[in-house]
Amino acid sequence: IGGLGCSISVQVAGKYAYITGLVTGTLRVIDISNPAAPTLVATLSHPNLSGAQQVRVAGQYAYVAGSTTGSVVVVNISDPTAPTVSAVLTHPNLAGARALTVSGSNLYASGATAARLNVIDITNPTSPTLVGSTPSLPLGGGLGQIASIRVVGRYAYLACLENAGTTPGGSNAFSVVDVSNSSSPTYLTSIF
Repeated sequence: IGGLGCSISVQVAGKYAYITGLVTGTLRVIDISNPAAPTLVATLSHPNLSGAQQVRVAGQYAYVAGSTTGSVVVVNISDPTAPTVSAVLTHPNLAGARALTVSGSNLYASGATAARLNVIDITNPTSPTLVGSTPSLPLGGGLGQIASIRVVGRYAYLACLENAGTTPGGSNAFSVVDVSNSSSPTYLTSIF
């Protein structure tokens, strides 16, 4: 399978792998029912997939971070061979969107440019709503460019590329955010 466009993220659900193309601004669907011979079955292009970063699948939907457009693209994958865009949420807090995770009825999305963790209500996936964000913190405050998010219980655990681009060699951070109140997630601490 050629031309995947600088693949950044993969999520497997059932017999399909969903792969983002950073450069091509695409979501590709690959049938992996025969792992020795994967087959490309669909390619979805959309302006808001520009700079496509992480993809996460929950139920009949794939969620893709569009870093260039500061958006989250909701893709209906009920027919994996014909994915369609169901909704796009664009917001200044999602500028540089990179990392995503789904927990319950919430999607957690980074805003790398704004150094924020955002909480998006996906109870109705066709109408995602930004319900809360951490305050934007300056580099050195612990959130930097969020590369990975995991939510366990009331806490979001973040792997961050702290000071990336501003400090020679940068530094990494492990940060913790209390997300028990979706409308007001609270930054707790970081280890550098």
